[in-house]
Amino acid sequence: MAKQTAIGVPIIIFALIAFFIVYTIMVPPSERVKMFGTKEQLGTNTIQIKDKMFIPEEITIQKGGKVTWVNEDNVNNKISGSNFESGILHYNEKYTHTFDETGIYVYSSEFYPGFTGKIIVK
Repeated sequence: MAKQTAIGVPIIIFALIAFFIVYTIMVPPSERVKMFGTKEQLGTNTIQIKDKMFIPEEITIQKGGKVTWVNEDNVNNKISGSNFESGILHYNEKYTHTFDETGIYVYSSEFYPGFTGKIIVK
C-alpha cells in the first residue's frame, strides 16, 4: 500500500506542473485577471475594451506610469478623460497615455454613454 502512494505522488506533481504550463500558454492574461485578480497584480497596465466594457474598470498605477487601452470590440471606440483623448480606436488598435500627476482620473467612451473607468495614480 505504501509503495502505491509513493508512486502516485510524483504522478500528481507532474500532472499539476503540466496543468499550470498548459494553463499559462492557453489562457489569455485578461482571462487570468478575471479569475485571480487585477491587472496591477499581474504587473501590467493594460485595459481591454471588450463587450462595451473596460476590463478592468479601475486600475491603480504609480506616478509616471503608462496605461494602454486595447480595443478588442468589433466596433470603434474613443476614450477621453480630463487630460487625455485617444482618438478613434478601430478593432485591435491601442492607445497609451502616461500619467505624470497623482490623482484620480475618470474616463469614458465618447461613443457609448455610461461606459466609464477609473485610473488611480499614486
